[in-house]
Amino acid sequence: MYKIVEAGCMSCFFFNIFLFQLQLSYLCNMEKVFGKEDALKNFLTIGKLEGYSFLVLLFIAMPLKYVFHHPEAVRIAGMLHGFLFILFMITIVILYQNKQISIKNSLMAVLYSIIPFGTFFLRRLVG
Repeated sequence: MYKIVEAGCMSCFFFNIFLFQLQLSYLCNMEKVFGKEDALKNFLTIGKLEGYSFLVLLFIAMPLKYVFHHPEAVRIAGMLHGFLFILFMITIVILYQNKQISIKNSLMAVLYSIIPFGTFFLRRLVG
């Protein structure tokens, strides 16, 4: 029971951070902070990191949990992947708000983040 509550609290914590970042990006124009080229570079970099963390979670941590009975690998890789996934979603929202990426390409980026190896093709969306 304690582990379920603990995982739920962590989810709430990251969700609150996500909402705060959305409000922050809406209130201030992030293009002034990063610039157009830096925002796209951050989008591609965070996308690659999120893709690598997803692959580590799927092909290393999950087999360690279910085959070798080491669930701590999923906790670590899952938390890292969750953080990077939320950060990636925030960058998509920021790029869309700054009109640097269309709604179609935003939705494609979200789809690419769900498919293994998908985020390695993000350059096609902004290039």
